[in-house]
Amino acid sequence: MGLLDKLSKSGFEAPQEQHSLPAQDKPIIQKKSNSVGLLKKSMMASQYDKLDFFEFIQKYNFSLCSYLQLKDNSYCITKSFGFDGKSICQSYSTKDFWDGTIKEKNNLYSFQAGTSDILPFYQFFSDKLKDKIELLYIYKFDDDSIFLLVTDKFFTVPQTLIYDLQNIDFAGELIRTPSSEQNGTSFEYEINLFEAIESFVLANSKTNKLLINAISEQLFINLSLYFPKPDLLTKKEIGVYYLKIFCPQALPIELFTAHLQNQIKFVLDNHSELISIELLNNGSQAE
Repeated sequence: MGLLDKLSKSGFEAPQEQHSLPAQDKPIIQKKSNSVGLLKKSMMASQYDKLDFFEFIQKYNFSLCSYLQLKDNSYCITKSFGFDGKSICQSYSTKDFWDGTIKEKNNLYSFQAGTSDILPFYQFFSDKLKDKIELLYIYKFDDDSIFLLVTDKFFTVPQTLIYDLQNIDFAGELIRTPSSEQNGTSFEYEINLFEAIESFVLANSKTNKLLINAISEQLFINLSLYFPKPDLLTKKEIGVYYLKIFCPQALPIELFTAHLQNQIKFVLDNHSELISIELLNNGSQAE
């Protein structure tokens, strides 16, 4: 498959079967020595029932949402999807602001474009995203973290949304596992976006490792959309990714870089020109 075909691909794998709702926890009485093992298995089974952030996005087909956490009395985005870099940087905000606007926890607030109630929240969106907001939903969790969701005006809140929100494993990461059945020639690359991300953050905000990490996390998802299975993508470190592509010949580095720069320009503006891509092998044949 050619470079243009690979880069034009977007979308996660087909959603997996929805998990059934986890059973409510019951008190466990330790009567035998093997009860600890049974408890561990029970906890593992319960954990599998939780969606991670990106499984949650996939389940509801959301295109624009973010998760903000409180660090040192300030908020900033730590997980996001569909956001540009400026909006991620502009998420840096005070606890006092959110305590004054979103006063109740575990309550889904909605704000409609064109009303005065939504105006205080426009500061967290770039000009590119403000025009996309028709409805804004905000949910504050017990730990004071915040979920933001932007939808069109026809969106209807699914009955399962609040339950899933309260049970998301936000610490979980998207893990791409290779296909054991994939055959053919593969090429390995290192995609380094760290300099581009760091330069962007320095130009748009104060030096903040949380913002650099947040943008790195979103770009990992973007790359996952451009290179779905059977290609393999993993994070090596912040802003640096390993990519294994199955194709008959290596992608020309200059052309590959130019297309990727164009893809991530929405997030990093012209700082996307600072990305670098290195071919790690001359091709290997799957057994």
